[in-house]
Amino acid sequence: MITLEDANFQADSRATRRDVSPTWGTPEGAWELTLSLSRLTGRRSVRVDVRDAHGDFANSYTATHPTRSIAPDGPWALPLTDNAGGFRFLCFDLDAKDGNPQRDAHRLTRWLDQLAITYVVCVSGPSGGRHVWVALTAAADAALVNQLARRAKTVLPSLDLSPLTNDTTGAVRPPLSPHRAGGHSQPLGSVEVLLTPSTTPQRLAQLDEWLQEEGVELPPAPQTSRPRGVDVDADGHPYLAGDRRDLSPRIRELLASPPAADTSATMAQIFLAAANARWRRADVAALVRTYPALEHARTRRHAGTRVPRTDVGQRHVIDGAWRMAVAYAATHPGNGAGDDPTFPQREEHVVAALTRAQERADALPGMWGADHTSTAHRAARGSAAHRAVLDALCLYMAQAVSLEIEADTRRLALDTGWGRTTAQNALTALQEAGWIRRTAEATGEHGARYTLSEKFSTDPHEPNWSQGRKPPARSALLRELTLRTTALNQDVYAAPGSLGRAAGYLHLQLLPGGSWTVGDLALRTGFTAAAVRRLLTRLHRNGLVQLVEGHWRAAVDADPQPIAARLDVDGYLADRRRRYEVERIVWARWQQELHWMSQNHIVKRRSRPHPTATQLTGQAVHERARYPRGPDQRADHKTARRLEAARLNGRNLVSFLEAQLTA
Repeated sequence: MITLEDANFQADSRATRRDVSPTWGTPEGAWELTLSLSRLTGRRSVRVDVRDAHGDFANSYTATHPTRSIAPDGPWALPLTDNAGGFRFLCFDLDAKDGNPQRDAHRLTRWLDQLAITYVVCVSGPSGGRHVWVALTAAADAALVNQLARRAKTVLPSLDLSPLTNDTTGAVRPPLSPHRAGGHSQPLGSVEVLLTPSTTPQRLAQLDEWLQEEGVELPPAPQTSRPRGVDVDADGHPYLAGDRRDLSPRIRELLASPPAADTSATMAQIFLAAANARWRRADVAALVRTYPALEHARTRRHAGTRVPRTDVGQRHVIDGAWRMAVAYAATHPGNGAGDDPTFPQREEHVVAALTRAQERADALPGMWGADHTSTAHRAARGSAAHRAVLDALCLYMAQAVSLEIEADTRRLALDTGWGRTTAQNALTALQEAGWIRRTAEATGEHGARYTLSEKFSTDPHEPNWSQGRKPPARSALLRELTLRTTALNQDVYAAPGSLGRAAGYLHLQLLPGGSWTVGDLALRTGFTAAAVRRLLTRLHRNGLVQLVEGHWRAAVDADPQPIAARLDVDGYLADRRRRYEVERIVWARWQQELHWMSQNHIVKRRSRPHPTATQLTGQAVHERARYPRGPDQRADHKTARRLEAARLNGRNLVSFLEAQLTA
């Protein structure tokens, strides 16, 4: 609704405004105006509103849309800064939920008039908010804009500081762009003032000085005092100072367990343990993506079920819970010092066993690299894939400080770069060859559990670590295993049409450093000398290895990503990761469906969805999230995967999945 003050804005601008292009009142014209404004920032994309699980726009501008494409099918926001982080536009976003945006817009424009700063006011949409836009002749320093915004906020309660205090993702819906609730951003003056900027950054500094002279003070600095032992990271998140420790086996088990009825309490317990272990906010945020017990961070209760949170909502929940956990841990040091008197002995035992297994594997190079032999021979004896899976299992054990861990084939595939079928075959081969032993079968959402063969943990032929040489530090073992598992997990080696697995396995031998002859590499890999020369030529042609005085070494700071792009294989593993994520969620949904079907009809009517249930697109929020079924009432897993892929809103993911499902 346009108020009397808005009408005054329109009347004041008529004398000086140029006519708005007649096409700019159309959706195509709105996008045309956005493209013209984007040229001033040099940005090649805008931010677009994403949809939630119910198909509604979530007011979360976390995705991007290229400007070279057609207009988005929903609201979009224009970045205010250029690629270097300098502000080319200022937009004072006055939100109705925080004050009176009409009154604040009138006050703000009086300031701008005092300094002859040209602007345009927009009615942002049906919610009653206002946008006051200013275009700059040159990029303004982010610190200056931040200070000006914070000063203005003290007398403009409705001002949203986010766009003007974030030089990376700060963006606002431009004039004429659509609103998620209907309508569009309606300019009350000429938008031409944004296309022909006349305000210099110096004029903004004058505005800040003028406000200061008028008595508008900056808000007081936030309280910087922190509890003893608490520090903050680069993003301002608190943490307990000290060396990072692993979580206890009990907390690890809790993480992997299905969510309890009180998801908030479970997450608080896990976060407190992580805080006491000297973890940081980024560490616990990484856990949220994969572990079932942290369902509270991913979803919220709504109408008797749980619906996904937006990315912004997830950040708020994680930030708040983490601050509380760190504060409690700092003020209750006796509650969770994290001291485990058995930890040093357990760590030494685990490291010793893993070192024995790795030394044994290194002593059998022909078992892992003999790719010149037949497929049947490799299946019987071993292959590079088998070694990669063994290294991944050892890495999991080193991380957990336990010789028994849970490992599913999708996780192994994602961490090694091989497919899940290859990972499953490797697990079977490693068991038959006596490297590992399965201790528990996969059940429901949990994968099978594995441990090292007893000969590695209780090998009588190895020297006593306490009397002979000491095992390496666990940190060194972690670095080595991480290198081995990630070196081949790249598009340039894994994708069809890439350099190939054999080339990646040969390159891995050079990564620790040193120089090697062709004969040395043949012994280390089990390849023939001819195969080694052929693979080295391929790696050298792509700048990954160097020949120095007859010895081969890995090229320093070689980046495989441009090579993958040149070979047109970049994104292969990312697509696989997204596909596996879809499969994981659908599998969890199917397990919940099986549980529901096992109940009697009375329980079915009364039961609520399990907290792990993921609502499929198009499902009413008050209904039980039913699993898709075909005309014969059989489970339709293909449709379930397509629906979940669409919900995740991945780029080209639906077409990718359809190609895979019909292959």
